[in-house]
Amino acid sequence: MESDPISYAIVLYKKGYLVGPKVCVCGNKCFNIYKDLKYKTNQCSFSCNNYKCKRKFPITINSFFQNFPNQNIRLISEIMKCFLIREFNAAKAYKYINNELKLFVSDKLIRKVFTEMRKIICKYLKIEYQSKPLGEKDAEKYFSVDESLINHYKGKQVWLLGISDNLSKDFRIEASYYRDESTLKEFITTYVDNGNKIVTDGWNGYAFLDSPNSGYLRIQHIHGGGDFGYGLQSTSHIEMLWAQIKGKIKENYHLYPYKVFMMFVREIEYKIKNRHLNDEEKIKKFFEIYQTANSIEDSALKNPNNTFLDENLNDSDTSSNESGEEDI
Repeated sequence: MESDPISYAIVLYKKGYLVGPKVCVCGNKCFNIYKDLKYKTNQCSFSCNNYKCKRKFPITINSFFQNFPNQNIRLISEIMKCFLIREFNAAKAYKYINNELKLFVSDKLIRKVFTEMRKIICKYLKIEYQSKPLGEKDAEKYFSVDESLINHYKGKQVWLLGISDNLSKDFRIEASYYRDESTLKEFITTYVDNGNKIVTDGWNGYAFLDSPNSGYLRIQHIHGGGDFGYGLQSTSHIEMLWAQIKGKIKENYHLYPYKVFMMFVREIEYKIKNRHLNDEEKIKKFFEIYQTANSIEDSALKNPNNTFLDENLNDSDTSSNESGEEDI
């Protein structure tokens, strides 16, 4: 990417990452990118090309970059790459940008960029959950359902509940303090219509599925091994998801603050779903979902049921781990 700030801004603008002002107060819709000489940091601005107006606008206006007081788009772009491409946590990103790229960046800015990106991802996945059905249309569907213990905190158990379409490999994840029959029933009926075939393990909480002509298949796992089924009639895909999610949490987020637990789960979920994209496509995809999420008001989205943990968990019995915030 271009090192000159104007050239760099032009490249981002052509790719659609910088939006620019829609219209000037004078009614003009054409703008130029120029170097703002009054700032020592070589910042750029949009300038109205009406010679009678020449009104200036921040280079970050109407874009994801406007969420941060630091207007250095090159620096914020490198932080975004650490999040989306290199999949670093904040501590690793801080060392990489300062030591390898020789760009001065504060730990506070990195955490703020990471947090804003997670919020966008959470909102986008919530939109997708409500608008896009699970699995392929008009296809015979086998859904594998499973639950996995992910965390202990002050005597509380947190379970991840997962459901996967074994044909398309699309999946949904929620978290709950419980995995009893009522919780599992609510989770399954939220994403699966009646008549679809469901494959689970031998946990007693799935007993409500065991009815005549239901197409339900229960696979008994044996401790230390056992049968996971074959082909579409299998729980292998959802079991592999648990391995990936737990591996990433253990690697990067082993000291995460409990209050924002689901934000990390949504982040990992998003990265797994988009792991087939190349580096440039991952960046482009994020800016696309930013526009999608930004176009819908939070009030238009359905509030999650209290049975499941929300991305913005606010539990009075919990407090963030100050040492853990280094690993966000």
